[in-house]
Amino acid sequence: MPIDRIIDKEINKERHCIPLDIRLFIIKRDDCTCQYCGKRGTFIYRYDKPCVVENPKNLPLFKYDFYNGNDVIPFEIDHIIEVYDGGDNKIENLILSCRRCNRAKGNRSKRNRRINA
Repeated sequence: MPIDRIIDKEINKERHCIPLDIRLFIIKRDDCTCQYCGKRGTFIYRYDKPCVVENPKNLPLFKYDFYNGNDVIPFEIDHIIEVYDGGDNKIENLILSCRRCNRAKGNRSKRNRRINA
């Protein structure tokens, strides 16, 4: 395969930040809930971005307009069809996922790609 085709293919698979308005829409649409396991999170602003977090230490997050501490576990915006497999950042391809579910899904996807390659 010519190098310019490989470069074009790699450019199309680049990850881009999900815009804040789309991130906020996904959080509201999915009601701060992991779409895989149903775990509920707490909505906060973290590092100036809307975010949903697990709060294992039961910190009084409601007292803060934002929270930048490291003792919460952020949920992640997950691509239903991975960027690697041609997915994009359209709302229909994005869901809210707790870190545990998203990382477990990612591991299965990578394993399946190796097997099928």
